[in-house]
Amino acid sequence: QYETVSALKAIYKYNFKEDVGPYLETSEIKNVRFYALPGESGTIMCTFPNGGAEHAAGTKSSSWDKLVVGYFSECMTGFTYQAAGHMIAEGLVDEGMQMIKAIHDRYAPEKRNPYNEIEYGNHYTRAMSSYGAFIAASGFTLNEPEGKIGFAPKINPENFKSAFITGNSWGTFFQMVANTKQTNVVKLNYGNLKLREIGLNLFIAKLNKVEVKLNGKVVHSSYKKSEDNGIKVIFSTLTLKKGDELSVIVE
Repeated sequence: QYETVSALKAIYKYNFKEDVGPYLETSEIKNVRFYALPGESGTIMCTFPNGGAEHAAGTKSSSWDKLVVGYFSECMTGFTYQAAGHMIAEGLVDEGMQMIKAIHDRYAPEKRNPYNEIEYGNHYTRAMSSYGAFIAASGFTLNEPEGKIGFAPKINPENFKSAFITGNSWGTFFQMVANTKQTNVVKLNYGNLKLREIGLNLFIAKLNKVEVKLNGKVVHSSYKKSEDNGIKVIFSTLTLKKGDELSVIVE
């Protein structure tokens, strides 16, 4: 994990630019496509902080057909979302969110179409990798065949709410932490969902008991703690339907 976090920190340090203008002016890699303009923030696809750009394939006309260099100085949103989502998942929340904010600022309605984050072409699908950053922020995990779901919010864990989507349903997850009590609620807004386990991160200092309720009725359950300050709450298979609320109260 150390190597992973170190690499992500390096991407933020060397590739994210508050203003891409100076980089584009001084970079040895000259490009014809720009998805971020001078005065705008963005994450450059590839930089050369220690030199060596002249060795990149494509810098010479004889190797242009390799097309490698054609992408180096670009700020494609899809790749940025992937890197930012990975950062958020590894705890580099501020760094990841700042990179995402730069995209939103570039595609603000008064500047560009916020529904068309251009990459290789208009309405390019890679920009949909933004969903990965959303998943990372909520810490959402799902193994639907085994009836397992999990949440580990990286943002405002003491008062958190987000949507979630499964193969057959969608709903909302809510988490509230107050003093020695942590309340987690899964509400189904559409479809059905079979569950027998929910994974959570603990945000209280001491764990004394866990209570599971379905629509206010107590469900027999057990739990197992994990080394990463998490907990797995296990119960007999339940089938949640539209409007059902499954709550897990940890004290």
